[in-house]
Amino acid sequence: MKQLKTIIMALLAVSMLAGCNKESNNDVIWDIAPIGFRILVTDSEGHDLLDSTRQDNLLKALTLDSEGETYPVLTVEEAWKKRQGQTQTRAYMPTFLGLTLGQVRDASTMMPTGYLLYFGEFDGTQNIARREATLCLPDGHKVTLAYSNNFNWKSDGSPDIDRHFFLDGQELTDEEGRSGVYRFRYLPGNGLQYAPRPKQ
Repeated sequence: MKQLKTIIMALLAVSMLAGCNKESNNDVIWDIAPIGFRILVTDSEGHDLLDSTRQDNLLKALTLDSEGETYPVLTVEEAWKKRQGQTQTRAYMPTFLGLTLGQVRDASTMMPTGYLLYFGEFDGTQNIARREATLCLPDGHKVTLAYSNNFNWKSDGSPDIDRHFFLDGQELTDEEGRSGVYRFRYLPGNGLQYAPRPKQ
């Protein structure tokens, strides 16, 4: 009986150790960030033209064309309705919602500071040589946003991602541009001008 107890205790100890061992990257579930374009638009004085409370807002005037489809701006409520009923998994799965209006929040306080348009989400693991989207304004002015994405797994099981964003064919090299943030200044008659945040 004593020997049986010893064997059971040894088996329990081994199974507990095996269950706690997460050293292997095979046990890691990587949530790869989805890809999207984040678009901010102000006037020449810095007023947010995506704020629906402003009379001169551009929300109904802006559309985005991509892969033969035209996307109007959706509200947050409309975007959430599209999410309902989707299968949940342990790993994050990107959900394409088109062009949606969201809030910009201060990183330290999480308080809203303005609005942005988000076009996505696209799968961060999909290799894409160039995916383009054209932002259209009522005066006929257009700008072309694009990204490329090269995704591989390293030999240690971790992800290797090489991602680039473009504006009208030119690669964005500023810090925000490299993550898909497009800050624009809108001047009536002149359209959108890229206006990245100054380095601090």
